Amino acid sequence: MLTQVKEGMTREQVRFALGTPLITDVFHDDRWDYVFRLQKGNGEVTTSRVSVFFNGNLLARVDGGNLPTENDYLDRISGGAAEAKKSVKNVEIAPSVPTAPGPAKN
Repeated sequence: MLTQVKEGMTREQVRFALGTPLITDVFHDDRWDYVFRLQKGNGEVTTSRVSVFFNGNLLARVDGGNLPTENDYLDRISGGAAEAKKSVKNVEIAPSVPTAPGPAKN
């Protein structure tokens, strides 16, 4: 969603694209902070931070944005592309799908 955020967007448009900011500060009303955290089952943690700055009601700039792509997140969750491929290879697929029984005959 961060790729959709462009300078000149309104606060409402940014909120629609990124969601409600995690951190807002009454002393810095023109700054919103988004913190992203992902923890794998093995305890490994990935964090990222994005700050957006407004001039009035319009987006002036975005700092941070070093976010992994959706595929990167999925790879991290699953243990990587190699592990995901192994899992898919080990899945057995049923040769046919059973059909529902027809109406009972008297």
